[in-house]
Amino acid sequence: AGWAAQEFELPQVFHVLGGFNAWGGVSIPDFPRFEALELGGDIESLLRQAFDLEKGTYRLYGLVAEKYAGAVAGAVARLARAELAHGRVVHGLLVQVAQGEVPDFDTLFERTPGWRVESGESYEEVVERALALEGQGAVAILEFAADIELNAYDLYKNLAARASSEEVSAALIDLSQQEKHHAEGVLSALGSLA
Repeated sequence: AGWAAQEFELPQVFHVLGGFNAWGGVSIPDFPRFEALELGGDIESLLRQAFDLEKGTYRLYGLVAEKYAGAVAGAVARLARAELAHGRVVHGLLVQVAQGEVPDFDTLFERTPGWRVESGESYEEVVERALALEGQGAVAILEFAADIELNAYDLYKNLAARASSEEVSAALIDLSQQEKHHAEGVLSALGSLA
């Protein structure tokens, strides 16, 4: 909110304490996309689902970096590397809580399909949106990436509020903070283009 107020010189920008859950106004249909993760299971199941989201987002950013050249390709490639690193964090959490054997990171990452991205959308939906940006420039592509990362932050944060246990909630809060850091990186890249 502070960034938007300063960057765009908006007369009124509000930050709702408590985020989307605290908002008492009109809700936005299908936001955040809670169906991206099934909360009914244990933390191991939740982390495996989060790992799949990380893989899907990594796949997405890899495709976008290949498709679009120039300055934006470097920024998006950095995001892909950040998703890979985030996947390693999720894998580390999974190893800590898993009841059985967990394959090493590379093996699990290879086996994981990544059919959804962190925004909660299907990989195919988001690829279609990304490819439609052709010719719109670096700002449009980075705004697209910022949208993915901010939706991921909202998804994990709001899922934490709905989690059935404190352990699951804490893991989701940690993931949300990491997504917030990714979003800040994208917004910084956007600021450098302006």
